[in-house]
Amino acid sequence: MKNLKYLFLMLMAMLSLASCEDETENNSDPEFQKYFSMEITRCQRVSDVLIVDFKMKNTSGTNLQQVQLNGGSVTNMCVDDLGNKYYSEVSFGGDWATSARKSLKKNETLKGSFRITNYDKTNKSKKFNLKFRCTCNDLNFDGSGDIDGIKVVDKRVLFDGIDTNDSGLEYKLLEAETKNVDGKPAAFIKFSVKNNTGENLSNVMFNAGSVNNMFKTDTESFYGEISGNGSDYRVSATCRIQNGETKEFTIRFKGTNSKVKELSGKLSCTTDSYVFSSDNVYFYDIKVQ
Repeated sequence: MKNLKYLFLMLMAMLSLASCEDETENNSDPEFQKYFSMEITRCQRVSDVLIVDFKMKNTSGTNLQQVQLNGGSVTNMCVDDLGNKYYSEVSFGGDWATSARKSLKKNETLKGSFRITNYDKTNKSKKFNLKFRCTCNDLNFDGSGDIDGIKVVDKRVLFDGIDTNDSGLEYKLLEAETKNVDGKPAAFIKFSVKNNTGENLSNVMFNAGSVNNMFKTDTESFYGEISGNGSDYRVSATCRIQNGETKEFTIRFKGTNSKVKELSGKLSCTTDSYVFSSDNVYFYDIKVQ
């Protein structure tokens, strides 16, 4: 019986320690904590960026005409657990920018996100310290926000597949093969993308043919051309993707040889109808038949 009691106490201690390790620490200005409460709802790596979603509630007791948040700046940079420092951008649902403004009624809760680009290229970071600035003329307030020890979630595809540029887009590799075009070998990568954003997306453009969007083997690099749903191959393809709809695309690489066995690279994916986490869709170690 004593052994069972001892094991139970040890288990409770371990669970308590684990929960403490997952807790964040709010080191924001006392006035910020007096006027606002902030909850981090997600801190996740998406493509080459880190997205930090939050809810911020107006607890000041009054309606506020304009609350402004500024991302991490030269004097107030975000930092990861490896010591790397970052600027950040912020969005309340609109385009990513260095600052965002919104009126906030008494007890109203605002949803928003911070974005940190080019986050930790070693892929080793596990914790993140968010820093930002908050100003509100109605409160005569200008102070800093500082939430430390945020756990970083990483569900990216980094090997043998396609890594999405947004959690609302689901990519799937369909086939990769080499075929002759005009008597010369060319490689083809066919993939699909499903729209799970909850919104109808218009003017979605995939670009495969710029210097920044090249695909590579161990020894060579190739520009690509892309076709959407059977259209002609061009540098880019633009389409509309309804919510829940799946579209298919094929990238063609001329000038490859029949011995190409594996390709890696990226496409850019942009739209003016939705704010994607990143513009970059990465293809890793795609096996060519």
